[in-house]
Amino acid sequence: MVYEELQRAQDRVPKYDVTIILGDMNAKLGKEKVFSQVVGCHTPHNVSNENGELVANYAISNEMFLIITNFQHKTIHTGTWTSSDHQTINQIDHVMVSKLKMRLIHDVR
Repeated sequence: MVYEELQRAQDRVPKYDVTIILGDMNAKLGKEKVFSQVVGCHTPHNVSNENGELVANYAISNEMFLIITNFQHKTIHTGTWTSSDHQTINQIDHVMVSKLKMRLIHDVR
């Protein structure tokens, strides 16, 4: 599984290093209270999909934060995927950063 491989790679990174993970995770992150410790209030989705749950659980386990959800942007700038009919916009690409280093990130767009 991808997250097991990612975990093995992250386990080799010294704890004092800044860890940033970014990519197309096909993860919709919702506003569920259980994920509030790793997902900010500026996520465009109300409910996480299965990949969102996997990403959020990974972030919880590794003391990381999905920083893209921490910054407010105009709706036009929050989507990272648009359907071919332009009716559906999702935020599925994400940036995770170590919670202890969040202050180093001033914006993500």
